[in-house]
Amino acid sequence: GLFVETVIKDVLPALKKHFGSEAESIYCASIMRLAHQSPLKNMDFFLKHDFLSEIFTNLSLSDKKMTNLLKNIGENREKINAFFKELSKPGEHILMDMTAIHSKSKEMNINQLGYNSSGNFDPQANLLLLFSQTQHEPVYYRLLPGNIRDVKSVRLSLKEAGINDAVFIADKGFQSVSNITELENAGLQYVIPLKRNNTLIDYQPLQKEGKKGLAHH
Repeated sequence: GLFVETVIKDVLPALKKHFGSEAESIYCASIMRLAHQSPLKNMDFFLKHDFLSEIFTNLSLSDKKMTNLLKNIGENREKINAFFKELSKPGEHILMDMTAIHSKSKEMNINQLGYNSSGNFDPQANLLLLFSQTQHEPVYYRLLPGNIRDVKSVRLSLKEAGINDAVFIADKGFQSVSNITELENAGLQYVIPLKRNNTLIDYQPLQKEGKKGLAHH
């Protein structure tokens, strides 16, 4: 517990600045999730058996409170962005990644049919993350519908996060002439693997015996 508190000592002040009275609940719920992989219904139980309950003596993470808390957080995108901007530092190098989260829930509209590198076409949402290579911690996130995987969403996310220097990392599913052209036109740095049949790849060196053709690797 002490180790985690030391690592995230800047988080609680930033939460209090932007989320006010909800800050302590967000902070404790996050630690319960990290330490115990706790679902919402068990967070109050774990908190009452954790040393954090000695620090936040009057705090409750009941089922109902957590439901309302997540609803309030989700409805305040401006607060989320302002909080994450507290964590990012000027001049740091940012890595961007997008991953698919599958869900067949009928209660959401963000899980849409979309392509992913594993060839799974189940309904999914796309989680876009910005990660600070300098601080080794996330500094931004955004949930996108599963059928949206384009450069426009990347560019808008960078603008929203206030990031000017980033490297976008994607899988082969993102690689297309139109996407590469848009990345180039937007002046974005990127790392995207090529599909094996891509004409940009010269396989001639691999046909030589031994390691003669494997220069610059």
